[in-house]
Order: sequence, then structure tokens, then C-alpha cells
Amino acid sequence: MKVVDQNKVQLVLRTALLAMQRSEFAQAADKLDEVAAMLMNDVKFLGLAAEANIRSARPEAALVFLQALGKHQPRNHEVLASLGDCLRKLGRNTEAIRYLGQSVELSPKRPEYYYNLGLCLLEMDEYSRAEAVFRSALELRSDYTKGALGLTKALEGQADWVGAERVLQSMLVDQLSNANIWFRLGRVQQKLDNSDQACKSFQNSLTLGPEGADSFVEAARCLVLLQQEGQAQAWLKAGMLKYPLDRPCARFYANLRYELGDDDFLAHYQAAQSMMQSPGLMGDYLEFLAVTGDKDGADQALSIIQEQALLDHPDVLIGRLNYLKEAGNFQEMLDLSVDLEQEWSREWQIIAHLGLGQEYKAEPLIVSALVESPDNQFFQALLGIVLRTSDPVRYQQDFNPVALVREIDLSSYRDTGELFRLNVLVSSFLSDLHQFERNPLTQSVSGGTQSPGNLFDHSYPALTRLKKLLFEAITDELTDAAFSDSVPTKIAARNTGSFEIESAWSIILPGQGHHVPHIHSKGWYSCVYYLEVPDEISSVDERPTVLSNASAAEKSGCLAFGRPGVNLPIAADPVHFVVPQAGKLVIFPSYIWHETIPFIASDNRVVIAFDIIPIREK
Repeated sequence: MKVVDQNKVQLVLRTALLAMQRSEFAQAADKLDEVAAMLMNDVKFLGLAAEANIRSARPEAALVFLQALGKHQPRNHEVLASLGDCLRKLGRNTEAIRYLGQSVELSPKRPEYYYNLGLCLLEMDEYSRAEAVFRSALELRSDYTKGALGLTKALEGQADWVGAERVLQSMLVDQLSNANIWFRLGRVQQKLDNSDQACKSFQNSLTLGPEGADSFVEAARCLVLLQQEGQAQAWLKAGMLKYPLDRPCARFYANLRYELGDDDFLAHYQAAQSMMQSPGLMGDYLEFLAVTGDKDGADQALSIIQEQALLDHPDVLIGRLNYLKEAGNFQEMLDLSVDLEQEWSREWQIIAHLGLGQEYKAEPLIVSALVESPDNQFFQALLGIVLRTSDPVRYQQDFNPVALVREIDLSSYRDTGELFRLNVLVSSFLSDLHQFERNPLTQSVSGGTQSPGNLFDHSYPALTRLKKLLFEAITDELTDAAFSDSVPTKIAARNTGSFEIESAWSIILPGQGHHVPHIHSKGWYSCVYYLEVPDEISSVDERPTVLSNASAAEKSGCLAFGRPGVNLPIAADPVHFVVPQAGKLVIFPSYIWHETIPFIASDNRVVIAFDIIPIREK
């Protein structure tokens, strides 16, 4: 038996206690670890060691001491609460719930216990249960700020924006100087399509001194929705001045200036580059140069990055990979992505293999990725590229657009006259909404403009009515008895019978505008509704029956499916075409590659696009 050196133990304990008093918790935890093996049955030591590790943000180490303490004090509500909170921080929510629930049962008058339980339920997307728990906390202490903020998160999770706004407004009665509450209120008001009030809330948050750059970015987004792009730029410049290393702020500023037609949209990155303020900014700058085709600028940026020995910095690597992809240097791209040995590098390895014509090497990587993330739409799309040549039978079953793309005449759901009126009204609304001069910097559209924010957050009556008609038609289609039998298992398995819109936007394309091949990674089914279509591209009579073998002019303006959005050494043309017509709704699995063929016309093509996802069953 090992002899316990009591002098050493006492010295360590005294040193640890002094460190705790000085709030040097990590130092205290380190000292206590020196004698842990000798004192794992000492209740006082276990409590002290647990506290030191908790307060030094070491939940895994704290858990060891708490579990040992729990054996001595199985009904100690403080121990149970701490156990549950540590497990939550470690992502072990199912276990955490049990301990947190026990702490509430044993000590039902402690609002902080309800709060911790509520946080755990939020992380499990149990929003209704979390709401009840947070309300219990507030019944015990009506001025419990953390509990009220937790309640707003639970309400937001249920899309109860009105309820969330009500809670936040009530908090401001006594906390007008709380920047966080103003910021949260702004986010909720955005969801309520109250951009004007949201902007004021964000500005209040900014005036009070937010803890990060988020308020600047969100205020700018609101100002863009209010068509106050100049003010939006001013807020973003102020954000970058206060937080010069903030990447979202810099990216939004670049995108905004680009869409407004400013050719000097990367000037702020060039300044950051010269000062080497941030490898992250350098990586983003390199990415933008790559996607805009500025090879000379990208080469210069790479040279500076190399001089500063930042080529292998994690924040720079994605920019380098984008550069290599756009340059078509797939071998170097492959070498770099393989050397990274990072999970996220697998995507780049796959693209590199496909670019090199090595589908047989890409396939096992894709299969492995889908085992881990079976609903990942991008990996599904990459699998379709491989199967098109390696397994045509399976491609026909799971990826064939001819079978999976559905066309719906929306006039069959409502009076044609009403639909015509809605199309005219919504088109006019969208025309006023589209204030930009160019397409977004990193989106699929080229030569047109895209609406900012989530289109369906707008409360314009005609748009709301049209959204309702579109959703009814889609729901009818996807809940039809024959639906599950006509689609691949991976689609049918996700169908819960109820759906929600993940995001929505509008696109206005003039002549020569188009979309490059792409997929919608956040969707399950993607939808396109045509509001206005130029006569030059809407006529069915003048097109051949089979468009796959038609001339480029005959395919002009069509929605085309099947051409991969990845550079391949051999041509892979579209296999299915849809002729656009006003009042037509097209729906398709989000992993199907699609594009819009360039067209020549004097009028614009105006569409609404959106993604839907199944509502998960609780």
C-alpha cells in the first residue's frame, strides 16, 4: 500500500486554495491533480477538485471528480446539477437530462437548475419541453435574465416569433441598457419582417457596446432589406474598424459592394493583406480572387502568404483549395487535401479525383461520407456523378431527372385569373426589391440579380397568398399515395408528411443571364416557380419534342438537369430540360444538378426559388 505523504497533501491543498481565492482556477486544478490519486475517497477534496475544473472550463476532468463524489452523495442536488451540466457541455445530453431532472426534483426552488435543464433540452431540439422548463424558472424568479433569454430561444425554435418578441420587450422594461437583449430583439423582429424596428434594435445594441461584430452585420442586413445600402456599408465599415479581424463582416462588405457594381470591392482585403492582420482574411481574399477569375491578383496574394509562412495555416487552406479548383490544378489540389488529414478535406479530395478522371478513387470516399451523413445533399450529388458512368442502372434509379423532376401547372389549383393577378403583383414587388446591379459574388446566378434575405419573410399580401398556393401544391404532390413508390428510398425515408420552407429567394435574369450547374445543399426538395418568362423562351410549339438532342438555340432559357457542377475531363451534358412558362412550378430533389441555359430576350425572366425540408417528428 502506498504511503500518503500528508505534508505534501496539505501543502498542495493550501496552494490550490490560495489559487482559487485569486481566481486562478486552472492553476488550482493542476495542483490538485498532483494528489488526486491519494484523495479520491475524500469528499472535501472531490468537491474542491470538481469546482476548480468546472471554473477552469475543464468539464471532462470535472466529470471524473463529480462521479466519484456522487457515489458518496447520490442525492446531493448540487452534485447532480453539476454532473448534468458537465455532461451537457460534453455533448452527452441524454445522460445529462437524467441528472438535471433529478436536481430539479430534489431542489425545486432553484431557478438555475431549471435553466440548465432547459439548455440541455434546447440542444436536443426539444423546444416545447424547454419552454415549459424556462417558464418554471421564471415563476420562481421573474427577473431571471438568463431564464428569459432561454425562453426566447425555446419560442424561436418553435417559430413563435411573436411570443419571443413579447418576452424580450418585457425584459427591456427594466434592462434598457442590455445590449444582448436589444440584439436578440432585432433578430426576432427580422423574422417578423419588421426590418425598420429590427434596425433600430440593432443600432441600440451597437450604441450600448455589443460584445462582438454580429450586431454590425445584422444591422447592415436590415438596412439592405430597407434598401439603404449606403447606410449598410457605413455600419460594416464601422464594424471592421472596431473588429478588424472579423471575417463575416469583411465578407458581407465585399459581397455588398460587388452586387452594387463597385469594381473595387476587395480594397479592404488588400489593406488587410499588406498588414497581414489575419490569415483568415487572407484566405477569404484568395477565395474571392479565385472565383472572380483574377489570376494575377491570386498569384500575388499567394506570394505574400508564402513569404509570411502562412501557406499551411488552417484559415488559408480553403482559399488555396478554391484557387487550385478554379485554376483546374487538380493534382496539386489532391496532394494538398490528402496531406491535410482533416475530415473536411475529404470533399476536396473527391472533387480533385473527379477532376482527374479518377471516379473509382472518388467513389469509396463518397460512400464513406454518406455513411456518416446520409442526408448530405452535396455528397449525394457527387455520388450521382460517379454512378452516371460506373453504374448507369443505379443512376437511372436514384438520379435520373426525367423521373424525379416534376412539373406542376399552378393554375390547376386556383382560378387562372387570380393566378395571373398574383403573378403581376408579385413581379412588381420583386422589381422594386431588386436594387442591386450584379449577381451575388459566390452564388450560381450569373448576369442577373438575387433578392436579399429570406424572400418569404416579407409580409406583402400577394406574396403571402402566392406562397400559400405554392405550398398547397407541393404538399399535395409530396403526400400523394404514389409518391413513396416513385422516388428513391433515400428521399422517401425522410418524408414525414409535413414540411417547412428552409429558405426562399427571387432571381431576375435579363438576356444572356444564366445559372451555372449547382445543387441546394440545405434543401430536401427544391422548387422553382416562374412568374414572368420572355416570349422568346416560353414557346413550346417551336421547340423539338426531345430537347436532349436539340441545338443550343432550341435549348435557350431552359431549366436543364444533369450536367455536374464539377469540372470533369470528359463532357457530361444535361439529360433533361424543362421549358419555362409563367405559372409553372418545378420541384426536384435538392441533390440533382441543375442550371439555366443562357438566352437572348428583350424581357426579364422572373422566378421565385425555395427549398423545403421535412419537419422532424418528435
